[in-house]
Amino acid sequence: MDLGNLISSLFLSPGPGGVIVILVMGGAATVYFFLTRWIIAGGKDEDNH
Repeated sequence: MDLGNLISSLFLSPGPGGVIVILVMGGAATVYFFLTRWIIAGGKDEDNH
């Protein structure tokens, strides 16, 4: 099986594709949340007030 078919089967099959999408979306939401908090704080570390 070549790489293209493997990747397309991951996204088209209901099991692993859904898990990957949930992990990617969850990771993006986590990064967005912490990046937004960092920007609102003015780029300062919370530990160094």
